[in-house]
Amino acid sequence: MGLTVWPGGYVVVNYRPRNRFRSRCPPSRPVSDDETGGGDGRRGARCGGPTTRRPPRLRWDRRSRARARRRGAAVEETPTETLTVLTTTDTPEKAEALARGAVEARVAACAQISGPVTSVYRWEGAVRAEREWQVWLKTTAARYDALEAHLRAAHDYDTPEIIAIPVVRGGADYLAWVAEETAEETAGKAAEEADTGAFDA
Repeated sequence: MGLTVWPGGYVVVNYRPRNRFRSRCPPSRPVSDDETGGGDGRRGARCGGPTTRRPPRLRWDRRSRARARRRGAAVEETPTETLTVLTTTDTPEKAEALARGAVEARVAACAQISGPVTSVYRWEGAVRAEREWQVWLKTTAARYDALEAHLRAAHDYDTPEIIAIPVVRGGADYLAWVAEETAEETAGKAAEEADTGAFDA
């Protein structure tokens, strides 16, 4: 800041604002280009000049990652991929038969039936609208082929809707239960028990 007196008694204040991005380190000695990274030779990396200025570090970044890890520990991901498989049929009785048959065959751990819903689709060149019932089945990726084969054999549609949706996250105990109920070993034991019971009868 400086003062300048003009003729007539006018006083002019000369104010030069300080650049807040300017290094506060005094230029005690010249600094080489290697230290400044090609700077002006007076403000180098050790003084935190503009040539080495880093973006501000967000304090919450590390804490947010820690909170995310804690939340992930509470709801663990399952090593066995779980699927929700959807199929549809035209009556509630057929929907229950599909659901019960898949659970009894151990290709699905459970099934939910919802409906009626209105399905609009094109078939044989015409647009149709029909009432249908949805069957949502829970299984694993390892048992999907067996579930699809079961649904195709039990379904009366020429081209049944069978789609699988991955379960990204879920309760660890529930996902473990789905894997246990659909495991091939469990299905094999259930089949043996059924055969033994039929033989005894």
